[in-house]
Amino acid sequence: MDIISEILETDRAAEEVIEKAGEQRIKMLADCEEEIARIRENAEQEIKEHRRKAVEKSSLDKDRHLASRRQDEEEKLKSFETLFEDKHEEWEKELFDAVVGKG
Repeated sequence: MDIISEILETDRAAEEVIEKAGEQRIKMLADCEEEIARIRENAEQEIKEHRRKAVEKSSLDKDRHLASRRQDEEEKLKSFETLFEDKHEEWEKELFDAVVGKG
């Protein structure tokens, strides 16, 4: 074989390697795009789940806080009712005496 044939054969082999590398590059880019899409989808799902849990926790915290406040208010109201039951006659007398000038 002469030198020109060897050069042409080497050139053809190099072109095949370059073509295969180009095909491999295109496949790798497609694989990367798929991986990016998968990562993005997973991140979006994690964000949605985190948001859902945060809203749920916030709602539970709010409900607990409101229940606690209601209980506190009911206890205060009962305390006032008890105080009124114990003292209303005394207060009525004091008011009456204050109005008619006996105080």
